Amino acid sequence: MQAQKQLTDPYSGEQFYQKRPNQIYANRSNQIRMGNHRAREIRLIKKPIDLKMSKNRVVLKNILGNTSETIKTTDFLLGAGLDFGIYSHCKVKNKVDNIIEYYVYEYGIVKSGDNKYKIFKNE
Repeated sequence: MQAQKQLTDPYSGEQFYQKRPNQIYANRSNQIRMGNHRAREIRLIKKPIDLKMSKNRVVLKNILGNTSETIKTTDFLLGAGLDFGIYSHCKVKNKVDNIIEYYVYEYGIVKSGDNKYKIFKNE
């Protein structure tokens, strides 16, 4: 039988003897707490962007309503609360004309002429 190795639990700081070679935490409860702690840290880091992204999604959803697409001015979108700096992803629609579609989850927005944007739902 192999000698037990003494370790320090990374969550609680308590000393314990390993029961398995791959054991890192003193008990399952500390492992769960550490996982929850890490997840909370990540959520806190992402929170400012996620809140803006969520607001942008709601704004675009409310503007579209039951229609599949609409065209609105920049001033209208800014007045509605859209933040033009926050998107989930973008796609190059036409490389020749340099047309880029910006998306907030399932809602897309693309420049459509001077001071106007087309808003659509990506099916």
